Amino acid sequence: EHPDYIENTLKHKDYSNGPLEGTNNRIKVLKRSGYGYTRFKNFRLRVLVMLRTKTKHPIIK
Repeated sequence: EHPDYIENTLKHKDYSNGPLEGTNNRIKVLKRSGYGYTRFKNFRLRVLVMLRTKTKHPIIK
């Protein structure tokens, strides 16, 4: 049905979206458990701390 996509998948076996899916899952779990965050800024900070992510912009304004 989609031979080009299947061929690319078999050719590039070392690429995977697994790490990205894991990150999305961790954020969703945190979102469910941290329902009571009063401000989005606090939730964003918690996600960044959890993932230890570096950002271009300052985290706290």
